Amino acid sequence: MEKTTSTVARVGQRLRAQHADICGRLRALGRAGPLDRDALVHEVLRWCAAHEAVEGAYLHSVMGNAAAREGEQEALGLALGSLQRLGGESPSFDELLATITTAMRRHFDSEERELLRADLSPQQCGEAHRALDIVDEMATQSGGPFTAADDFATMRRTARQQVALLAAQVR
Repeated sequence: MEKTTSTVARVGQRLRAQHADICGRLRALGRAGPLDRDALVHEVLRWCAAHEAVEGAYLHSVMGNAAAREGEQEALGLALGSLQRLGGESPSFDELLATITTAMRRHFDSEERELLRADLSPQQCGEAHRALDIVDEMATQSGGPFTAADDFATMRRTARQQVALLAAQVR
């Protein structure tokens, strides 16, 4: 990953766009029929794993309440893993998805507010902006780091490893 600079406003714009994209995927999952849900759950999980790894590596450490954001992500991760194990045909699926969606929106709102108060250098902003762009690549890459058989815990580990490798190339 090349060294670049950016601004907190540009990083915030990219972060909000990614949050909106994930929320849109959650809405599509809620509208899907039971037989289509498992594939869509896997798609949502790929995005969440990649997004979470980037935030953990580039944003949470410079935000005012990193421990709270990390704790929220851990709880969301457990819930997302449960959703995957539950399966799209379960009668409990809609209720768990609604709980996850609400918690994720709260988490996203908190991150976006805290980012505006963060004291990031232009280089840190550049690294964060580029890393957020990599989420798209990581989540959609055919033959990429995630497999169809991966559970969410595996996706999280893989995403964190990939992001750590990218961060090491820059720093």
